[in-house]
Amino acid sequence: MIDSTELLLEGKGLACCKNESVLFTGLDLALSGGEILQIDGVNGSGKTSLLRILCGLAQADAGEVTWHGRRIDIHRSEYLQEVIYIAHSNGIKVDLTSLENLTLASALCMKTSKRTLKEILSLVGLLDYAEQTASNMSSGQKRRLALARLLISDARLWILDEPFTSLDEDGKELVSKMIIRHVDDDGCVILTSHETVYWLDQEVKTIELK
Repeated sequence: MIDSTELLLEGKGLACCKNESVLFTGLDLALSGGEILQIDGVNGSGKTSLLRILCGLAQADAGEVTWHGRRIDIHRSEYLQEVIYIAHSNGIKVDLTSLENLTLASALCMKTSKRTLKEILSLVGLLDYAEQTASNMSSGQKRRLALARLLISDARLWILDEPFTSLDEDGKELVSKMIIRHVDDDGCVILTSHETVYWLDQEVKTIELK
């Protein structure tokens, strides 16, 4: 049982309806620093809808989400400094180079890390593609570029929708290590994934949406 004073993110009685169908209702979740929460479920079960609610992009039909015990809809600006969301789509500008994409992302980031952009490109294996436009990159390289935004931000909560999509085995291992390193630094991660993820000794909490 987690001491409530240690909770970072908490969802209470969450419900979501879409097209007159109930995706989920009465959903509770809790996440502390150093924890990973994986949201499982078939397509259409509401995984992406739940992620959007948790990162403040959508409002639940019932229930509330709190960060450090404060409702995120009321304290939105403070919460957004602590969360970064990488959607299923990459959200990159294909007419910009890798370096230009990260420069733009850095300018929009509320809390940036101390890493340089070229250091970040090196960490995700894209330093040799710094001056290459994203339109000329493979789908796996584009996904690496999208996920590189995680290393720009100093946000404590990562919310990731299918982060391993389009990645080869080396890319999947890279992202897994990024996630583990983040939680080892007392960050927390919520993700969805159709992939079988090997977290080594890292304990992962799960929620199954029907």
